[in-house]
Amino acid sequence: MLCKSQTNSFRDISFNGGILSLPQLKVDGTTESSLLNLMAFEHLHATTGNEVTAYVFFMDGLINTMDDIALLRNEDIIKGLVDSNKNISNVFNNITKEATLAVFHKEMRVDVTKKLNTYCKKRMPQWIIFTSLLGGSLLLALTIIQIVYTSLQYYNV
Repeated sequence: MLCKSQTNSFRDISFNGGILSLPQLKVDGTTESSLLNLMAFEHLHATTGNEVTAYVFFMDGLINTMDDIALLRNEDIIKGLVDSNKNISNVFNNITKEATLAVFHKEMRVDVTKKLNTYCKKRMPQWIIFTSLLGGSLLLALTIIQIVYTSLQYYNV
């Protein structure tokens, strides 16, 4: 599940209780160059941190298909002033082609990524599996009983 963060800070990314919170980003014709300029500034000034670079790599990892962008747009996380989802995808893909990933691993986004991966790999609770199996078995048994009674009635036994 997704929700918009309370702030628009690139640092405001969290994952708690199955809900991924992301800051809102307005994507227009200048977004790609603005993000590239901010990433270059971070790279040249070591004391500024790497929040923008980490955010861009995180979003690039999160966006794999046009459906991902559509979902982010529906949740108002990405405000697209650009017409198509493909153009928004290209913004992140083009930026990460030129940037280095080494910076990303030093950031706190690694923690969010680990939480996301753990959540997605988590097995379904045993009670849900048991309930589903019990319901399926009961449905199968009732179907067999219905077939038997219908057959007996057809042959007037």
